[in-house]
Amino acid sequence: MARAVEVPAQALRETLLGMGFVSVPAPGFEEVFERSHDKDRRYVIRVFSTISKGAESARAIGEDAIRIVAVYRPSPIFEATRGVAVFKGKRVFRAGSVEGVLERLRERCREAYVRCNECVREDQAKTARSGGRAA
Repeated sequence: MARAVEVPAQALRETLLGMGFVSVPAPGFEEVFERSHDKDRRYVIRVFSTISKGAESARAIGEDAIRIVAVYRPSPIFEATRGVAVFKGKRVFRAGSVEGVLERLRERCREAYVRCNECVREDQAKTARSGGRAA
């Protein structure tokens, strides 16, 4: 089994910000990051970072893992809500090396984005079949 590694909070933040994510207000004690899909802002990738608000590193080793989900928010009214999950990625365990953790984080975010792409295409196909009206 790979050894656990302490991941600096700044490394996680910089990786996510570099991928176009923004920190969003969230209830609880954890920093949460989001990125809207480029073609359809109703689809959002959310990262639960394991960084306690204001901390210098992710939570203690072995407490939990970084989680990535993609959600669908059907209207602006749902902006502040969790939305409907369309993707729940494998957890990113903080094990191996810091670089390995960050690479797995990037990979899971890419997987979530691919799922959003599929959802956008499905929505476009439904709209085309219904004669241009949103289904």
